[in-house]
Amino acid sequence: MGRKADIQGPDRHLTLRGGRYYYQRRVPTHLTGIVPGPLIKRSLKTSDLTLARMKRDVLEAADNDLWSSLTVNSEVATARRRYSSAVKRAEALGFQYRSALDIIQSGGLVEALTRIEAVEKIKTPQDVEAVLGLVETPKVKVSDAHDIYKNEIVADQLLRKSPRQRRDWAKVKDRAVETFKAVIGDIPMISPT
Repeated sequence: MGRKADIQGPDRHLTLRGGRYYYQRRVPTHLTGIVPGPLIKRSLKTSDLTLARMKRDVLEAADNDLWSSLTVNSEVATARRRYSSAVKRAEALGFQYRSALDIIQSGGLVEALTRIEAVEKIKTPQDVEAVLGLVETPKVKVSDAHDIYKNEIVADQLLRKSPRQRRDWAKVKDRAVETFKAVIGDIPMISPT
């Protein structure tokens, strides 16, 4: 049996090799598809244990922050990818994607029955979810919506601006988003009231 890693001790994530200390840490399993490789290993470029511990603390805090942000952001990104995939699947099968509630409320009985009949011929659960409108619309928060707007919607317009113009453009929008979040909070865009 292997030795259990000491993740709480003063020398956690430190290994000594060739007289030099290394920061060595496993990537959490839920982030293995997002962060490259199962192991992080960086030379601390020191043989002094005290200095190695200080450098380790900085790297450890940075990794913890990165991993927690990836966890939060990956949930939103995963929900957006799943919803986008459902919309494309429904269109490929000849239907406009609509939520199940919308199909029942405004689509009428005929559309609901048409979709149910189509489901009988479909084999994959993802296609069934897409046709029946069972994929939940992602709950994008104000800060996520701002990032989507900046990086996807107007990204091509920003390419034509100089770095200073982009900075000035972003400054106004960033300030508005931060003010909104300070007053109301980083709420989902579905319920901005």
